[in-house]
Amino acid sequence: MSATAERRICQGGIIAAGDGTRLRADGCRSSKPMAAVGGRPLIAHSLERFRASGIRRLCVIINEQSEDCRQWLAANAGDLELDLVVKSTP
Repeated sequence: MSATAERRICQGGIIAAGDGTRLRADGCRSSKPMAAVGGRPLIAHSLERFRASGIRRLCVIINEQSEDCRQWLAANAGDLELDLVVKSTP
């Protein structure tokens, strides 16, 4: 087996800082990562995939208007090592 094949990915990242302009135009009032997909927030599906692959350390970038997402992560991602970056860009 090559050295590359033996390396294991140990950290992941989620960029969840979009404005959600089109979602708001359709009536969605939550931040983009909290938009419901299949009855669960979009970000929950992403975290599920990282957990399933064994990745426990994540960097998640959200914007300043995503307080609902920040609170959801605090309540639902306690089993993960999160580096939460709050940054809004023009």
